[in-house]
Formats: sequence, C-alpha cells, structure tokens
Amino acid sequence: MAVTMREMFKFFCPLFLSVMVTYLAEQVINDGIDNLPDAEATLASFGLSYPFVRLAAKPLEQTKQLGLSMVYDVPSRRLAELFTLISTGVLLAVLLVFSISPASTWVFNTITTLPPAIAETAKWSMFVLSFRIILTSVSEFYSGILLKHKHTKLVSFANTSEFIATIAFSLASIPVPFIRANPILLPIIATYAGGISKMVIVLFGFYRFTSTRLTGGLLSSANHVSKKRSILSFFWPLALTAAGQALARPVINIFVASETGSEEALAALTIVFPLASIFYGWLNELKSLPPMFKAADPQLNRVKHFCLLTTLVSAVTCFVLFTTPLRDVLLKSVLTVPPILIPHCVWPLSMYFLIPLALGPRAYLQGKAIVYKKVKMTSWGLVGRTIGLFLAMLLLPLMGVYGATRGTAAFVFSYYIDLVCTVAAVQLSTPSSSHPEPVVNGDLLQQTTFPVLAVSSLSNGVTANAELEIQVLDNERDERAYMTSSPETVATGQKEALLTKPQRSADGHVHVKKYVRFNDTVEQAPENLQG
Repeated sequence: MAVTMREMFKFFCPLFLSVMVTYLAEQVINDGIDNLPDAEATLASFGLSYPFVRLAAKPLEQTKQLGLSMVYDVPSRRLAELFTLISTGVLLAVLLVFSISPASTWVFNTITTLPPAIAETAKWSMFVLSFRIILTSVSEFYSGILLKHKHTKLVSFANTSEFIATIAFSLASIPVPFIRANPILLPIIATYAGGISKMVIVLFGFYRFTSTRLTGGLLSSANHVSKKRSILSFFWPLALTAAGQALARPVINIFVASETGSEEALAALTIVFPLASIFYGWLNELKSLPPMFKAADPQLNRVKHFCLLTTLVSAVTCFVLFTTPLRDVLLKSVLTVPPILIPHCVWPLSMYFLIPLALGPRAYLQGKAIVYKKVKMTSWGLVGRTIGLFLAMLLLPLMGVYGATRGTAAFVFSYYIDLVCTVAAVQLSTPSSSHPEPVVNGDLLQQTTFPVLAVSSLSNGVTANAELEIQVLDNERDERAYMTSSPETVATGQKEALLTKPQRSADGHVHVKKYVRFNDTVEQAPENLQG
C-alpha cells in the first residue's frame, strides 16, 4: 500500500516540533534577556558562547538516526548506546578543555574587538553550558528508537515539554534579584530546564513502552567488530555534516566580532538566527523520511512530493514574514527588540527566504544517501559549504558589506554551494529509481533483485510457524544487522526471487524459521524447520 501524505505528516510532526522548539526556546531566552539590565552585552556574550555548545551538540543530535536506523534488538541497542556514550564523552571533553584553555582566550579576547568583560562572560557561560550536550545525546538517541516504534505522540510531548519548561524558567527568572545582577544565568538556567524536561519524558517513554519490544537478537562475537564499524561508518558522515552546519554560526560570529563596533551586529545575529531558523531549520529533518518510507514508496515519489511541498511552505512563510511590514511587527511588538538593534536585523532577515530553497532538496538527498548507505558522499557538501562560507566572509567586505548583513549573506551563499556539491555526490553514487536496491527499514524487509536463499524442502502438509530472524549482510562494509518479526509468513507465489526452490505446504504458504544471510550469492539456508 502506497504511503500517504497524512502518514508522512504524522511521522514528520515530532521531528518538526523537535527542531522548531529548539529555536523557539532560544528566541524565548533572548526575549527574557531583553528584559534584564545590560541586555545588549548579555546577548553578545550568549551569542558568542552558545554556538560553540551547539557545535558540539549538533553531531550528537544525529544519534536519533542511530536509534531510528541501526537499533534492531538488545545487542545492537547496547552497541549503539556505547557508541553514543563515547561520542558524548569525547565532545564534552573537547568543549571543556577549549573553554578553559588559552585557545578560547585567543578566540574571544584577541580575535574579537569585544570588551574584555563580555569575552570573559562568554568563556564562563560556555564552560557551564558544556554539560548540556549530555542531555541532547540521551534525548535524541532514545527519541530515534521511540520514532522507530511509532511513538510519535510521546516524542512530540517531550519536545513540547522542553519548550514549556524553557518559557517557565525564563519568565520566573526575570524578577529574581540574583539573576538581574548576573543576567547570563537566565539563558543557562532556562536551557538546562528545557533539556532535563525532555530527557526525563523520553527516557520514561523508552523504558515504559519500547525497551521490552527489543528481542535478544543474534549478535555474536564473530560479527561484533563489523557491527561497530558499520555504526561508525553510518554515523560519522552525518555527524560531520551536522557539525559543519553548526560551525557556520561561530565562524560568522567571530568574523563579525572582529569588526569595529561589533557588539550591536553580534547582538543582532543572536536575535536573527534563531528567529529565522524557527521557520526553516526543521527542513533538515526531511532526511529521516526516505529511510522510513522506502518500503512503502520504493521510488520515493511520494516522499519527494512531500519534501517539495514543505520546502515551498517554508520559503513562502519566510518571504511573507521577513520581507513585508510583518517583519517590523515581529521585531518591535512581538520580540520587543531594543530599538538600537532593529536596523541591524532588517537586511539579514530579508535574505532568509532563500535558505529553504536550498535546504529542502539537500535534506531529501541526504535521506536518499542514508537509504543506500552512501552517507559518506554527503560530506562533499560540507567541504563545499565550508569553502564557500570562508570565501564569502573574506570577499564581502571588499564589496562594502559588513556586520550582520555580511554574516547572513555568507550563510545563504554557503547553503547553495552545499546543495550543488551534495547533488553531484549523491546522484552519482546512488542508483536510479528504476533500479531499486533491497532496503531494511524498521521491521519491514524488501527483496527486489538478489536471489539470496535456497530453502530446504518441506514435507507435504508441514507448516513451520515461528519467528523469522533475519541477518542482513551489507556487501560493501560487511555490516550485519538484525530484525525480528513475530510470526512471519512468506507467501510462495510472492517471493519466487527470494525463495529459489520452495515447496508449497498444506496451507499454501512457506513459514521460515532461523535466519537468512543477504548477499549476491547463496551462502546459507535455514535448517531444522519444525511444525
């Protein structure tokens, strides 16, 4: 049965909310800072430090893809958990060391032209916020497993709770004397409150509804190492690409902060970026649709239409909000931005409608690369984007473009370079829609081209009714993953390509026990079929 727009929308909603809530929460924090003394300096400090925390957190957000695509049973879950733990520990250590090392002093005090007090506050807040990435990794990994098992409402509730907690603690902190004396504490407290709220709900949902559904599996010591390699091979291109996306903001902030009188421009970027990201940042999650719905939409036509529709909705929304008088209403009345910063926000906001037109297609292509296990190819987009960003930041001042406008123009340009490189890499490395490949997706198995199994003869009238354990071998990386369905009935007439010598049992079906190994040659057949 073909996938419907409603099904894709239902799956995409929690992903949409997850990203939207993140940027909404950041905007709420900025609005809270605006109501505190010394708001401009606090916005500049938070705007300089928090992007570095996001830079470390962004790769860990990709653990959601691990939970969604690489967890089939208890052994694979434990292996993915260990990988997530190690990745989090490494990134946390790097972030903490950077925040207290001479490198952060060089970046914040030497390169920028900000007052020393703002630079020191930025370094301190980055150190304190570093531990926030632990909450991110835990929440995203187990959210992926919940989504895999269709607990979309629970994930949506967790995302909503993060937003509510952030709002509550931001508003509650404003009148507190200690917070008013130390304004940088407001974003720190609000950020942790939202993260803890989401993590608690996700963990409760996982252990209450999902953990018991994961079977013992068949992961043996013989293929344990290959499974580790497959997880690393799957994760690092996604993490690197996400880090490259997050790197853009601190790089832009440092370039802008090095200009004379940069405090206002940096504060404006701190306001503009999360505001615009509310309406386009969630397009990144479109990459989760192809691997989720490939089984129901082998040629990805319906998925492609959904991605196109959401891209256009995002672009039109950004155009209407940021290039019409509604922009002034947002800045003056809704966000109550200080009047001195509004002129610095106008031109940057007017360019953001261009980003969805590049981000939507790129996210779809990344999802296609995930389906065909070609995620390494997406790293070419990161290379192009990084080069494009640095070139734009260096060349725009020669054209008389400075401040927040310079940073935003370079940001937009880098997205289009990223799209061009991703299109070239993914289209050349993945098969056309007319030649689909076998896809493992959740609990569904599609077999389209390989005759992979020889089934031993069944005695007349015997039907083996048991669970089907499937071991999948990816030829390129020697990757083994496992799925379990309970019970699985294979119709003889529908699986001639899969079952090369089946014999019809009494009820006209073949019920297969044991596990099969995918490859382009017959390597193993099930044995000991029992009725």
